[in-house]
Amino acid sequence: AQAKEFAARVVKLPNVILCAPVSMNVACFRVAPPQLTPQQQDELNQELLLQIQESGLAIPSGTLIHGRYVIRVACSNHRSRWSDFELLLNSIAALSAKIEREGTL
Repeated sequence: AQAKEFAARVVKLPNVILCAPVSMNVACFRVAPPQLTPQQQDELNQELLLQIQESGLAIPSGTLIHGRYVIRVACSNHRSRWSDFELLLNSIAALSAKIEREGTL
């Protein structure tokens, strides 16, 4: 249930697309600003994942779907609360905007 709700909310963020149907407990998405090339979008998502992990906020993983880099959020920790996912959602929006703005791709 958390993965489906996370997926429903993450796609409401600017430029975020769901990359696979949510099955079980995994949501796969990517930030895909239309002004960036697919390769630049891959780099943005790799940098976003790294910054999320380094911040200690969450530990999503990355993978390739149809040759494009996506972020995987597995909702499997029994101690996770919805507030944890809300914090992650807010951070995805803020960090992706920061990365784009700073041009660190």
